[in-house]
Amino acid sequence: MKKSCLVYILFMLFAGILNAQYKFEAGDLTKIIRAIGTYDQSTSGSVQVDLKQPGTGIVWDFSNLNMGNVIQFEYTFEKINNNGNPYFPEANYVFTENDMPHSGWSAITYVKLDNNRLSVLGKKMIDGGNSSQSRHGSDYYYPLPLQYGTTWHSVRYDTLSLWDVIENQRYFNKVDATGKLKLPSGEYDCLRIRTSIVQMDGSYMGLKYYFLSKDYVLLAIVTSQPNDTTYNFTNASGVEYYTGFTGIGSGEVQKVRPETYSIFQNYPNPFNPSTTIRINIPEVTYGQLCVYNIRGDLIKVLFQGRMLGGEHKAVWDGTDQYGNKVSAGIYIYKFTSPKFTNSMRMVLLK
Repeated sequence: MKKSCLVYILFMLFAGILNAQYKFEAGDLTKIIRAIGTYDQSTSGSVQVDLKQPGTGIVWDFSNLNMGNVIQFEYTFEKINNNGNPYFPEANYVFTENDMPHSGWSAITYVKLDNNRLSVLGKKMIDGGNSSQSRHGSDYYYPLPLQYGTTWHSVRYDTLSLWDVIENQRYFNKVDATGKLKLPSGEYDCLRIRTSIVQMDGSYMGLKYYFLSKDYVLLAIVTSQPNDTTYNFTNASGVEYYTGFTGIGSGEVQKVRPETYSIFQNYPNPFNPSTTIRINIPEVTYGQLCVYNIRGDLIKVLFQGRMLGGEHKAVWDGTDQYGNKVSAGIYIYKFTSPKFTNSMRMVLLK
């Protein structure tokens, strides 16, 4: 019994050491270029959370939060060259946030990334046909790599207004914890940044917690109620967390966004009993993927609805809409969307 207890203690100590060494580096951002992540954001104004105490080896459970009403967003991270925006000429990457479903609202954050620093240069907001920009100054940044115990002070001092709003804020930041975050989409190793926010005119103070993963970058943001500076507050004014990558129905979607629409020859072909159809989508769209017989009669709708940009795969098992096996022969699969329509033939064998 003593031996098993000792083994357990040693295991926990070793796990804690590994967790304390968890690092978030520049390469963790560049490997998700053109990735598309989806997020849920609470709009209730009050979400009960358990943030735990700072430290290593912490387990946070956000898998069953009472979020109330939520809105959904998708985020992408992309490299830009000579971006043409005179306000942010030094930017080399952008984060883009779009609402879901798309109503014309977007937020584009311009950043400069190198091995030692991620500088947040400014933001462009688009709402329908209207847009506005703000430049945040040169001292709004994140040092890299980030690891347990990293501390820094940054300042956002806008020199352009965002729809006539000037934000002048100080941020006191610390990576105060590492561990595992449980979300409805899964469990993720991560580190946590605690950010104390002070409005320079004294009108606001508050806290934000950012949970970062090496594989998915931003996992969650938890925001305190206005002027609540208690580190382990339990009543959050807002919670936003990662929900995953979205594909066609029960098919698959890669994390990398293609640059053009395309449909590929099914594989295998000829086939029996099933085959895979692959489609590239460069943007959010509404699409329909259907199977027809050679006379043009509809056999089966494989997918119909909203699609995120990505490489999608769908499987046809040789059945019709009612689950009945169809006869051998030539069939046509057709993808239809507002900007792209194409079809190809495939052969089902007995």
